Amino acid sequence: MPAPVPGTPSLLRAINDRAALEALLARGPLTRPQISDLTGISKPTASQLLARLEDAGLVVRDGVREGLPGRTAELYRINGAAAHVAGADVTPARIRVSVADLTGTVVGEHTLPTPSRTGVDVVARMAEALDKAAAAAGLARTALHRAVIGIQGAIDPATGRLGYAAHIPGWHIPDLAGTLAGGLGVPVAIENDVNLAALAERAGGQAAGARDFVLLWVADGV
Repeated sequence: MPAPVPGTPSLLRAINDRAALEALLARGPLTRPQISDLTGISKPTASQLLARLEDAGLVVRDGVREGLPGRTAELYRINGAAAHVAGADVTPARIRVSVADLTGTVVGEHTLPTPSRTGVDVVARMAEALDKAAAAAGLARTALHRAVIGIQGAIDPATGRLGYAAHIPGWHIPDLAGTLAGGLGVPVAIENDVNLAALAERAGGQAAGARDFVLLWVADGV
């Protein structure tokens, strides 16, 4: 059995950076000693990674924490403006888009009614919905790092075509995600809407911290 390959400095830095970012997302703003305590990273290493993340624009200073023993400690928080993503909920009647920053805070929303069931151009519809949601956030569509679309049905991994959703016209084209990404100029991921709801519940809803759970979704069917 081959010996395990030791971690490279760049890999270890990436692991430490991620640990600090996750702590800041969950508990921030935080001081350098608090990040060290929460992640198990030494204080000198925490200082180095905070400088690195600050240079990358991922964290910013957020005042000082007073009233504690010892020196006044600077606070750091995630820079929400460093990245933005869009989430779209598609039904036969409308496309609802929310734009969120790096902290998960929703900064822009738009709902586009989609009553027409003939001559549907899904790229044009998504472009309009994304443009208006991004504009509500003070952004251009091209500033979005990714768009995730939740839709009824499921994508066939062999063809990229949407199945089990005949009631949503215009969306049944080969390589749906690739076609949308090419037309929108934004990376696109498509997932079943109930799967995404389950992920949201697991991340920060009623199922947070649960090892196993069942989500029962009642809409047009069960």
